[in-house]
This record gives sequence, structure tokens and C-alpha cells, in this order.
Amino acid sequence: QANVTRTNHIMWTMGDDFNYQYAESWFRNMDRLIHYVNKDGRVHALYSTPSIYTDAKHASNESWPLKQDDYFPYADSTNAYWTGYFTSRPTFKGYVRMLSGYYLAARQIEFLVGGSFTSSLEDALGIAQHHDAVSGTAKQHTTDDYSKRLALGASQVEKGVNTALSCLTSSKGTCMSPAVKFTQ
Repeated sequence: QANVTRTNHIMWTMGDDFNYQYAESWFRNMDRLIHYVNKDGRVHALYSTPSIYTDAKHASNESWPLKQDDYFPYADSTNAYWTGYFTSRPTFKGYVRMLSGYYLAARQIEFLVGGSFTSSLEDALGIAQHHDAVSGTAKQHTTDDYSKRLALGASQVEKGVNTALSCLTSSKGTCMSPAVKFTQ
């Protein structure tokens, strides 16, 4: 990498999606690797940040060529291009947007009746915000799973909203107590 990076500072990025499920063992092993690399003395390895790295690059007073073209389309394997963030999977993007509004309205109704029926949609919407989900870069079977989670969450919310609205419009006063009572 030194030929490409043009200084003696080399960034080695770590991790990927779902790589830190066992963070303790990952970092323990990384600590060992850093220890043994530094013990040799020819290289100094350390945990760093992007800002520390760029500050060190800047301090080297190296002149850098100006990049004229862009980095896209990026492909991480054959026929797997990371393009179309704004245009791919428009139906899924619309579904997430629609359910986000529905979720916010349902939260207000949930508050009024003191219920609890929005958590599964909240979780599904949180997952749908992942950088491979709503951007449209996930594989089809993964997007299908996101859609299924959203549909199940929306179904639960629909039942909860129907029950809550029925309760709120009923003259029998059968609603649960609201979470907060307003008094003057």
C-alpha cells in the first residue's frame, strides 16, 4: 500500500457489517497483533481515527494529484454494482416513507389510549434505515426480508390503531387509561 498512499502512513480499515458480534475477542486479538508488530520495531501500528490519519498525511507536506473522475460505479464483485442509491427500489423507498408517517401517527394514538402496539414497526423501520436497505443496495432476498418485517409491523400497528380508534369513539369509556392525564 505504501506505493499508493505516498507516505509512511497507511490506513488499514477494520470490520464490515456484522463483524463485531464478538468485539471483545476481536479487539483482544487486534491488541496482540499491534503488540507483536510494534515489538519488531520497523513498523508502528496503532488504533487511530480518520482525522488523525488525515492530519498525519497533511503534515507530510506531500503534494497530491487532483482526482478528476468519480469513484462510481463501485463494484465489490462481478455484476454487483453499488449504483442507483436514489433511483433503485422506488417501491421499497415509498413503502418505508409511507410507513414512517403511519408509525408517527400511530404513536400519537398509542399515547392517547395508553397502549403499546408500535414497537414491531419501530424495529422494522429502524432496520430499514440500514445503509444497504433503503439505499437499495441490498440483495433481493434481503430486501424481501426487510419488506416482510415492515408488513408484519404495519399489520400489528393497524390492529392497534383500529382497537384504539374504536375505543376512543365509543361512548362506553372502555379505553385504557391514557399514559398521561392533562389537567388545568
